[in-house]
Amino acid sequence: MNEYENVVIDTTVWIESAITPGGVGSLAVQKAKDEYQVVHCQETLEELETRLARDKFDKYISQRDREIFVQRVSDETKKIELKENVQACRDPNDDIFLSLAVSSGAKQIISTDKDLLSLGEYKGIAVHTPEQFLTRERELDQWREPFLSQKHDEKQRPAPEQNQSPLAERLKKQKVERAEEQRQRVEERAARAEGARKVIERQKSEGAEKASGGSGPKPAKTAAEEKAAKRVEQEARRQAMAERLRRQQQERHRDFGRER
Repeated sequence: MNEYENVVIDTTVWIESAITPGGVGSLAVQKAKDEYQVVHCQETLEELETRLARDKFDKYISQRDREIFVQRVSDETKKIELKENVQACRDPNDDIFLSLAVSSGAKQIISTDKDLLSLGEYKGIAVHTPEQFLTRERELDQWREPFLSQKHDEKQRPAPEQNQSPLAERLKKQKVERAEEQRQRVEERAARAEGARKVIERQKSEGAEKASGGSGPKPAKTAAEEKAAKRVEQEARRQAMAERLRRQQQERHRDFGRER
């Protein structure tokens, strides 16, 4: 992990992350947040806000969610004042990302923009697609693992509080919060699965009773059974939503083009 090395994320990748949760762009953004310090400047943030507000994204994400997303980008990344004005990209509108990388000392730019990608590298700054970034990180993780294992005991000892910078504290807090959110999601999924299991067992029992010729008034559903049935219905809706997102991701390659 290199929490203090800066990395730049292009507007195209931010938008892909917003409209396609769980996609490659979203995974690359999360990995960058986990392993590096993602940076932005006022100009790149304004471009993200302007482009994400376009009508063509209405079917992917609500206006309110777009506003929340842009605010999160602002809050969770480090703002940099531009010190350099680079003019090297064949699309002048993309020079802002090179300027941000040079000004912040970043060594990587994550982008799906063909004009930026055509550079390959600029003064030691690599331009990667999300896929290339994730592949590189997996290779680095494999290389780091033996060294991390050797220092396992040392890592178990917490650093003195007075030696931890505000950035380290913030990153540590964010990781704890993400771990807690993941734990809660796992518990919710387990509860839904248990509710579904109980409903299935009840339905089987009712079917067996009917098959044996049993008669009599049908027992009223208990509150727990009604709640479990609702959970099954919610899970079905969630699966339908996931399928719809997959179809939208396929359509995105047609609708989501680079517009300047």
